[in-house]
Formats: sequence, C-alpha cells, structure tokens
Amino acid sequence: KINIYEDRFLIAHTPETLLMGDLDTCKLSEVPWQSSSQEKFHFDNERVCVVCNLGELTLVEYGRNEVLGSCRTDHMNPHQLSVKIKTMPVH
Repeated sequence: KINIYEDRFLIAHTPETLLMGDLDTCKLSEVPWQSSSQEKFHFDNERVCVVCNLGELTLVEYGRNEVLGSCRTDHMNPHQLSVKIKTMPVH
C-alpha cells in the first residue's frame, strides 16, 4: 500500500521495510521495519520523516537508507521536536 501525504510525502510498506519519500526533492529512503499498522507519521521537517510507533520515535532522513535515530517516549508532540542535520561540504 502506498500513501501520499500533503501532496508531497510518500509512505509505503513492504513485508520487511518501510519506504519514505519526498516527491519534491525525489529523495527516497528504505529502512528495515516491522509494521504494527499503528504508525503515525509527521512531516513538519522537510528533511526528516518522524515515525511514532508503539512508544518509540524514529527519525529517517529522506534519501538515506538508515535510521537517523530513535528513542522511547510516552508522549510525542512533533511541535516540541527539533531536528538539525549537519551537511558535509562536497569537494
């Protein structure tokens, strides 16, 4: 199943992975995932997808096929979360 949110962000599940993409930048990420079918996705940050699933918050940067970070939390408010990603200069 493929879902499009805000006419920009793609979310799809395979049996073993979660795919997240930004259609404006054409960046797609695929990470290992065991779906609970209860995931909530937040798209407040243009570079990172925030996934809330069964008390765990997971961050995935669009275009990278690995989890940026995760933590356990009882309360999740995407408006109280700040994410900054340092970009490395290209030589």
